[in-house]
Amino acid sequence: MATPKELYALVQHSGYVGGGNGQFKSAVEQVLVSEKRAERIKSVGGLVFADYSEADDAAMAENYPPEVKGMIPRVRGTFHKTMKVDGMAVYIPAPKKVEVAR
Repeated sequence: MATPKELYALVQHSGYVGGGNGQFKSAVEQVLVSEKRAERIKSVGGLVFADYSEADDAAMAENYPPEVKGMIPRVRGTFHKTMKVDGMAVYIPAPKKVEVAR
């Protein structure tokens, strides 16, 4: 039997979902997900990573885009209305802006 891969997805921060701390309402964290769930997360536009540190780096980048000043995180993306992992909504990143040369 093949060993399952460890995969990580970004979801709404547990400090808000489980802890009720409003400072984390617009924040994400990484969680371990199965391969099957990872495929479903990707199908709705969520982010999946094969490495914990890569997921952690992505969470930091999403939580603190350049316009965020201070310690309260604020992602640019949204949270899926129905797809959740352990009660935390799957994060859908904002579309990347494409620079057009003039």
